[in-house]
Amino acid sequence: MPSIAVLGLGNTLMRDDGVGARVLDELARRYRLPPAVSLIRSDAPMARLVTELEGVGHLIVVDAVRGGRPPGAVYGVRPEELASIGRRAWSSHGVTLADLLALLSALDRCPGIRIIGVEAGELDGAGLELTAPVAEALPRVVAAVVEELRSLGVELREREMVRRHA
Repeated sequence: MPSIAVLGLGNTLMRDDGVGARVLDELARRYRLPPAVSLIRSDAPMARLVTELEGVGHLIVVDAVRGGRPPGAVYGVRPEELASIGRRAWSSHGVTLADLLALLSALDRCPGIRIIGVEAGELDGAGLELTAPVAEALPRVVAAVVEELRSLGVELREREMVRRHA
């Protein structure tokens, strides 16, 4: 099985911007992931991710977005759509996700990519908590990542503690 990375983008100190990291936390808590799957958290400049993504065959990106939908909406975006959405919609990180993907492509290191966006309610203010619509969307985002992983042939097993307490 090719290497798969789930990349959770954003800063957990900036409310909804941290949704990517929260999704990774939930995946690690609920599932036993095989060695071929790595979880990468990043609130660092996107260009620094190029080396971390070397050798990755499939990339699933989870990030807070501003695409004009209601807060908490969860949707897939094709990489080629990022340029048409523009910087305003997809950047709270300086270098945009579109910039990162363009750099990976220019270096001939662009893996198979799936992007899961969560429409943010609040990206500009400091705070540790997700807004209510984004917090309520968290299970749907995790389910979307799990579905993507399974579509790539990954067998996920739930951790025992989750089944007993769910």
